[in-house]
Amino acid sequence: MEAKGKVLLKATGIIMIILSIFGLLGGIILAGVSAIFFSGTIQISELLSAIPQFTEAQINALFEYIAAFSVFAIIISLVELIAGVLGVKKSGVPKSAKPCIVFGVMLILITIVNIIYGMIVNTAEFNFSAVMSNLFSCISGLIVPILYLIGAYKNIKD
Repeated sequence: MEAKGKVLLKATGIIMIILSIFGLLGGIILAGVSAIFFSGTIQISELLSAIPQFTEAQINALFEYIAAFSVFAIIISLVELIAGVLGVKKSGVPKSAKPCIVFGVMLILITIVNIIYGMIVNTAEFNFSAVMSNLFSCISGLIVPILYLIGAYKNIKD
């Protein structure tokens, strides 16, 4: 007997694998940029002359934020990669998608936290277009994990 959620779980798993690879690459690039900065290869004086509206403290804070963001991007992308691989592997086996449900819920919660964080950061200055852009991108970011969760649930119901 074929699992009812096979196609949906497999398709969203493949999408998650592809997106997580982009996320991992982005996180690694950001980590590399911050590592170059903190290694002293890039001098703050060079950055200050290139972007004179920023202070040294602001530039340091920016690169600290980039370093922290890169760590979170890598961790979240790894979770998404694991979820995608599990989705593809478990898609054809009825009643074996319990781990997929766990990862699907985790990814939905991560996206919701991202929405809340983005709204808090963007409402500090209240940039309406940034708030709406963040909201749209996060809601669209919920679509794949929700479909993934539906596919996993259909597999378990079999």
